[in-house]
Amino acid sequence: NRTRRYRAVAMFRNPYDRLLSAFRHLRDIEKSRDKWGLQRVQNPVQLRENMAHLFRNKVSPEEFFRGVGLPIALGCQAKMLLGKECHANVTLSAADIREARRRVREDLAFVGLTSEWDESILLFHDLLGGVPDHLEFVNVRPAAKPRTAA
Repeated sequence: NRTRRYRAVAMFRNPYDRLLSAFRHLRDIEKSRDKWGLQRVQNPVQLRENMAHLFRNKVSPEEFFRGVGLPIALGCQAKMLLGKECHANVTLSAADIREARRRVREDLAFVGLTSEWDESILLFHDLLGGVPDHLEFVNVRPAAKPRTAA
């Protein structure tokens, strides 16, 4: 067996958490207009209503972003694994998705979940060594409103 040479670790978000983050981000249309390509959105009020409807009905992230007219936001985590920006205006091919999955399996020394941050930090140190520092448990980007367990 040859020794793997890992290059990175990653913390991934649940797609619905990503969706909620996008919803909150897009509520302020003017600040995000350029980043998300919203100049083509004609009616910001309708956009927000569509977003709220889709989120309430727990659609898939793909349905959500297509439904609000923002397919550019699809595949954020896969795009970043491939070295692209989250909001890059690219459509991921089946080969791109396979490559992103391969990179998770073969190139990452550790994969954690942001929804299980504390547990992921402890597991990281258990598997890779070192002692957890209290600063690793500080939430540097808290949500506007704390989530409740579903």
